[in-house]
Amino acid sequence: AYTPVGLLAHQAAGRSSDWFKQTLYEADPHYPPLGSAVTRRWHYTPAYNVACIEDQLWDETRYGYNVNDQVVTAQFGGPRACDEQFVYDAGQNLHYHKRVPERLSEDLRQTYHTQQAGRVIQHGACTYRYDENGRRTEKTEQRWGYRPRTWRYRWDAHDRLTGVISPEG
Repeated sequence: AYTPVGLLAHQAAGRSSDWFKQTLYEADPHYPPLGSAVTRRWHYTPAYNVACIEDQLWDETRYGYNVNDQVVTAQFGGPRACDEQFVYDAGQNLHYHKRVPERLSEDLRQTYHTQQAGRVIQHGACTYRYDENGRRTEKTEQRWGYRPRTWRYRWDAHDRLTGVISPEG
């Protein structure tokens, strides 16, 4: 069912009982059909951005936005609870993304990536380099207690990958 302005209000799936069919037929946008296997409801901000998704299977997801209506936080509940944070550069491009699972110890909790000009330059323990044409030329993986591992990539004039040198040679 949809809100009066055409936004998705709720969805239900997974049952074929007469009771489910009847509540689906009546389709009240404020109440999802009863008796379904999966039920999901959407709530919106005054600017029509998704503020919250309630899901009977995956629990609740909440979103926060900046003044440009870009997602800056996402909080996921349920069995895979975690928080995500997003940071944007002056050009409103995604610059930094961090995911923090709730149930892990503090040293293992954070995974993130950083972008520059739309290219990932760091993701977790890996850093990336690019040539002037935007092609990845190097990936370096830092491993605690070990030497860094580096992959190098070669490209031809037609943007075709012509070679990869792995850490093993």
